[in-house]
Amino acid sequence: MGIDAIPRLYRYFCFGMRGIGSALGETHNLLICLWKGILIMAPLRTSGTGSADAIAMLKDDHKKVAQLFEQFDQLNDADVVKKTVIVGQICTELKVHAQLEEEIFYPAAREAIDEEDLIDEAEAEHADAKELIAQLESLEPDDDEYDRKVQLLNEEIDHHVKEEEGELFPKVIEAQVDTTDLGQQMMQRKEELKAEIGEPDAPGEDLQPPAARPGGRKDSLSKGVSSSGGKGRGGSR
Repeated sequence: MGIDAIPRLYRYFCFGMRGIGSALGETHNLLICLWKGILIMAPLRTSGTGSADAIAMLKDDHKKVAQLFEQFDQLNDADVVKKTVIVGQICTELKVHAQLEEEIFYPAAREAIDEEDLIDEAEAEHADAKELIAQLESLEPDDDEYDRKVQLLNEEIDHHVKEEEGELFPKVIEAQVDTTDLGQQMMQRKEELKAEIGEPDAPGEDLQPPAARPGGRKDSLSKGVSSSGGKGRGGSR
């Protein structure tokens, strides 16, 4: 290689290094943007896996309770402790969920959409579910009526979820309700309610019946959650 080729190679080298530096700079800027996005989105997330959007949050609750009912269905008569824990979870989740809807979501929906009958129906279904929950909490897992009451509650909630997700939620979305703001309010209230009664155990973890735990849960939330005039739907679905 001639001596006169060295400047040309040097220029190629410098050009290549500038390209690498530019690429690294763009990567660095991209990473900064991604991190800023994470920081911006962080307040819009719950402490768990849920969303700050009210409707997404309520749907998450629906899914969680449906999974708990499925877990209950897989148990046999000998699984008394597991039954107690899972039903305790179901009851807790439903009572907190109902109170969030009645205190925050339903009032906002009433204000935004002209569907009084639909929301009245939803609150009446809450009253029916609360009655079943109270009955379950007064029974033991080996009582003859226990499994039947769980099944009735499952059917009640399944019907309620279908009406909410199929009719009420779409109308709220169509009315352009600020469901992010509602979600933030609901997240804060949910933490307060869970603190009142304690987080229920996950199935398979610390499977003691609630009454056997320190400060066993015969919580006051079932009384604290107001029923909507106690009116039922009447008739068959």
